[in-house]
Amino acid sequence: MPKASEIKKNSAVEYEGRAYFVKDIERSVPQGRAGGSLYRMRLYDVVTGAKLDETFKDSDMLNLADLVRRP
Repeated sequence: MPKASEIKKNSAVEYEGRAYFVKDIERSVPQGRAGGSLYRMRLYDVVTGAKLDETFKDSDMLNLADLVRRP
């Protein structure tokens, strides 16, 4: 179970009971916060293709999805 800071582009994650592909990651360090980067990820649903933009703290834990590509 990797932290949000360890997730890479094009990896598959489980979030809120669904599988998503991570297509874009943007890291930001807010001024005035002690430590803690924020990771804004653009997620695409594996089944429907719906887009979801979500922000995670660097210490948030995400589950990697176990997917197999088939023709």
